[in-house]
Amino acid sequence: MLQNGMSRELFERWCTKKANGVVIPGYCVDGTLAKHVMSEPEVVTTMSGMQIPLRMSVRYISFSAHTDYKQTREFVDILDPPYIILVHGDANEMGRLKRAVCTAAKKFWLKMSISIWQIINVRIYNAV
Repeated sequence: MLQNGMSRELFERWCTKKANGVVIPGYCVDGTLAKHVMSEPEVVTTMSGMQIPLRMSVRYISFSAHTDYKQTREFVDILDPPYIILVHGDANEMGRLKRAVCTAAKKFWLKMSISIWQIINVRIYNAV
């Protein structure tokens, strides 16, 4: 919910640029940054206490955190994003999902330039 960790760090780095966007999937707990961002405030408070402008686009979609590969694949097909960043889940399972989505992208999608990153232990591994 964008409270800490790599997803929060990336959010803080990218939120000031209009070219970027964030999709908030599923339920967000009151009092979290994700819930606050859904109201599209003009500024957000960083982990260090600084106020920075929120210029990126913000979208919310209803999405269960307990989906299987087929549901996740359909979700990715609909969004058709140029980049995917996997930030939550078992490292092995995220790796399997990353490989499966890359394979599907190469076989079935018209857009062949998808990039998928898997974040493990605060390191970024580029998949494509």
